[in-house]
Amino acid sequence: MSGAPVGPVHEQRVSSYWLDEEGIIRGVAKAGADYGLEDAKDGIRAHRALSGGKQRALIVDISALRSMSREARAYYGAPEHADLFFAVAILVKSPLGRAVGNFFIGLNKPPMPTRLFTVEAEAEAWVRSFGKLP
Repeated sequence: MSGAPVGPVHEQRVSSYWLDEEGIIRGVAKAGADYGLEDAKDGIRAHRALSGGKQRALIVDISALRSMSREARAYYGAPEHADLFFAVAILVKSPLGRAVGNFFIGLNKPPMPTRLFTVEAEAEAWVRSFGKLP
């Protein structure tokens, strides 16, 4: 995944998150990751730490994950996290990643614009199209 870190990388049990040079929060799931509710809570804490109090875009690659619990999907999509992101682009490169992404968007109905992508450059162009990058 592109988007070089400009500060600390938040290493979680199941993923890594960082802020890139454009002010986009980037994330990548670790291979074989099984996301649970505590992992989702850790992820939101990392997003809040990286946001610097600003609403940002998130580009997250979930291609390598194995599963995400219903509770984790619900937590990520909760209305109380709408202040964090003006857009969420989810990169999927596997049928499993696509299934998890579709479940998240379809069942959890996140409160911010959220789309699935298979090409990172298209995800980047989409989040830039909002005109809200610092």
